[in-house]
Amino acid sequence: MRKHPALLCVDGNNIVHRSFHAYANQDIRDAQGRPAGAIYGLLVTLDKAIRQAEKIGVPPTHLLVAFDPRTYWRHDQYPAYKAGRSETDADLRDQLNRVGDVLTACGIPNACVERYEADDVLASVVTACAAAGGVSVVLSGDRDLLQLVSADALVLTPLNGGEFKVMNRAAVTEKYSVDPDRYLDLAALRGDKSDNLPGVSGIGPVKATALIDAFGSAAEALAAATSDPQAVDAAAGKGASAKMVAGTENLERNLKLMALCRDLDLDVGAYTPQADVAAAGLVEAGFGSMVDKLGAVMAAMTVRDAFRG
Repeated sequence: MRKHPALLCVDGNNIVHRSFHAYANQDIRDAQGRPAGAIYGLLVTLDKAIRQAEKIGVPPTHLLVAFDPRTYWRHDQYPAYKAGRSETDADLRDQLNRVGDVLTACGIPNACVERYEADDVLASVVTACAAAGGVSVVLSGDRDLLQLVSADALVLTPLNGGEFKVMNRAAVTEKYSVDPDRYLDLAALRGDKSDNLPGVSGIGPVKATALIDAFGSAAEALAAATSDPQAVDAAAGKGASAKMVAGTENLERNLKLMALCRDLDLDVGAYTPQADVAAAGLVEAGFGSMVDKLGAVMAAMTVRDAFRG
């Protein structure tokens, strides 16, 4: 009998964006006749993710869908953060503005914390869940969240066709050649073009993992580039130490901005789905076909024995 929470937490923006493109060729509309493929896709994916979590032995008792605010604290540190991205499609933007109300009406806990990205909210609630003795399943296609993988948390990465890749510690290490605890170091060295965060020029994934293996972390490798450049060159090839020194600003910035905030004051016990309103909410939103699917799995969540507050 479970005595602690099992949390399914969802990167709402990531899944809504994926759903918008996945259902782009289907004319899905809500009860008011507005385009709603992205919202519908989120609900479908949520239903499948709950079932997948059950299948892998982590039947969820708690649920949270997190969304990004309009501006982030990272912009204060680096104004060019995420600069250069194309403008959000008007239909997608409209659905992002509506999706929170739809989820609330369906009894699905959701949150948008001012100035903190959804990734920070998820990191904080996963940390809170672990502190309560629980386990978490994170639903997202965002690699940044792989730094959360631990003995108490795994990531479900959506794949085409409604399937998921289960990213536990072993899977992360197999794919990226680093432990999840060191994924931040790999990402900071490599950089992230989508967030406009250049990495250390000339240090790709292979050299990055070699440096992490040799020195334990990106910060230690950077320190060694000055104190023992020959050791850095031996680990990652001739000239690696000079490249690290030249990329100091990028690396230090990335380590700070890519690290997820884990200390937001969030109460895991508050994120219990309200299955009793799910059916009415789904019908009102125009998604009555989801009642027997999503409504049913939400009902199962609410009767599982778990920590509630």
